[in-house]
Amino acid sequence: MTFETDMLALVPQLRGYARRMVVTGEGDDLVQDVLTRALAAKDRFQDGTNLRAWLFTILRNRFYNFYANREKRTLPLDDATAETLRIEPVQEWSLRNADLKRALAQLPPTLREALLLSAGAEMSYAEIGEVIGCPSGTVKSRVFRARQELARLLDGGLARKKAS
Repeated sequence: MTFETDMLALVPQLRGYARRMVVTGEGDDLVQDVLTRALAAKDRFQDGTNLRAWLFTILRNRFYNFYANREKRTLPLDDATAETLRIEPVQEWSLRNADLKRALAQLPPTLREALLLSAGAEMSYAEIGEVIGCPSGTVKSRVFRARQELARLLDGGLARKKAS
């Protein structure tokens, strides 16, 4: 297999992870940026190393360098304008997906990142540790705590909706 073929095989996993990291729906743009950068830096990739971890590391770094600091570059909308841009979901799965995205956004970044790499990208704890630079035991702990917190956030949201 070639570098490009191996890289393209990982695109669905990269997209899944990016779409969950970037709440605003720009996950595909982030992946495109990662792929462009990876191709440009192809000569720096060492054969025999983990391409998946390398690409996810690039994705993670791009997210933190650009998207995480985005709030500093955007102008806030007033409530009236924001209300006109909103589209109400009409299907139950859309509502649940929105609840999940909101709950994920409330997780601390280190927990969200570990959970998304584990569940969204289906990476092993060792691979995640390689991407984020910590031991696999720490990754395991972060995933566990993220799942607990996510369950708490989703249960709290469901309880509030039933009460109203």
